[in-house]
Amino acid sequence: MKSDHKFTLFISLMLVFSFVFIRQIFTLLENNKILTEIETLNQSLEKKVMFRTFELEEKNRQLFDLNETLEESVNQRTMELTYAQNQLSESKQLYQSLFKHHPDLIVTYNLSGDFIQYNKKIDYQTLRLVKEIIYDIGIGYFDRALNGETESIEKSYYNEQGDLVHFHVTLIPMRVNNELKGAFGIFHDITEQKKVEELLKKSEMITAMGYLAAGVAHEVRNPLTSIKGFLQLMNWDDSNSKYKDIIFTELNQVEYVINEYLALSKPKENVLEFVDIHQLIVKISRVMETNSILKGINIEVKSEGRIPLIYCVEKELSQVFVNIIKNAIEASNINSKIEIFLSSLSVRDVQIIIKDNGVGIPTERLKKLGQPYYSNKEKGTGLGWMFCYKIIQEQKGFIQFESEEGKGTSVFITLPVTPKMLD
Repeated sequence: MKSDHKFTLFISLMLVFSFVFIRQIFTLLENNKILTEIETLNQSLEKKVMFRTFELEEKNRQLFDLNETLEESVNQRTMELTYAQNQLSESKQLYQSLFKHHPDLIVTYNLSGDFIQYNKKIDYQTLRLVKEIIYDIGIGYFDRALNGETESIEKSYYNEQGDLVHFHVTLIPMRVNNELKGAFGIFHDITEQKKVEELLKKSEMITAMGYLAAGVAHEVRNPLTSIKGFLQLMNWDDSNSKYKDIIFTELNQVEYVINEYLALSKPKENVLEFVDIHQLIVKISRVMETNSILKGINIEVKSEGRIPLIYCVEKELSQVFVNIIKNAIEASNINSKIEIFLSSLSVRDVQIIIKDNGVGIPTERLKKLGQPYYSNKEKGTGLGWMFCYKIIQEQKGFIQFESEEGKGTSVFITLPVTPKMLD
């Protein structure tokens, strides 16, 4: 019985092992099949991944190329914009520099004719002119400027000091992006130009008088000499001797006028030399004191700093200063003073100011000084001042007057240290 039981147990174990073995074999076969399928699937996935990777790499390359193209385009555009911005900034700076540093007054007006801004500090009178210029010159000028026509006109006004100031006004249309925004007004101060024009007129008149003087002198002086000679030979008795002095005084006056004409016309050899202008004026002042003391007038000569020597014709300049100081003495009040002030304006110019506190000269007469036959004196001919103008002009200098009635007159003479060859 025990042997049968063991055999049965053995057979059962063998059957179990066989079943397990067979089961393992089927499992292995099933796994191999699955592995094969997995491998096949894996190979398929690898192909798809490789294909997709190739597509992505191609897309990435295209994107990289596109990015480079865009970057180059952006860089090029950035450079263009930077250059344009620099050009715009440079143009703006150039405009601002021109607007700010232009020697003339520049004003911008809007379409209504109201001023917007101006490029420099101006006084009240000029500001008023800027505001009213459009109405003063007429709206037609402004309209034509807005239509593209450059308009110009001259305007004058009196400044705060009471001096007449002249402006040449130019109106120019102002456009932005081809759109009309207003107009520029350029105010050019031509006051000095007007003064030069007046000096030129006086110079031309002096030249004309010079030519006329030669003929007049020769026609008049010879008969005058004969008349004086015969009068001196006449016998003057007590009844008519009182007229002798009057006759000779008037004849001397006529001769003086003739000599001044000759001084204008007669060519002279100018002797140029370096002159101490301060010492010259001091010497002339001492000579003129013989006249000033009679009226109790004191002549003061002052100087500021070192006054350089003047290369000039000393005799002619002496005549100028004698004439001016003489007129100052005659115009001054009793017990007053005449001030003479010398200063060096620069290394090239010296200024002499002769100031009195006399009766002064009216404004309308002040403009005519230097013209022949115009004088403030009852018996004056005006040739003295004309002679002064001529000498100062020959010395390449300038002479100007400032005067106020009841307060006195100031004569400003500016002389170069070394003028060019005298004409």
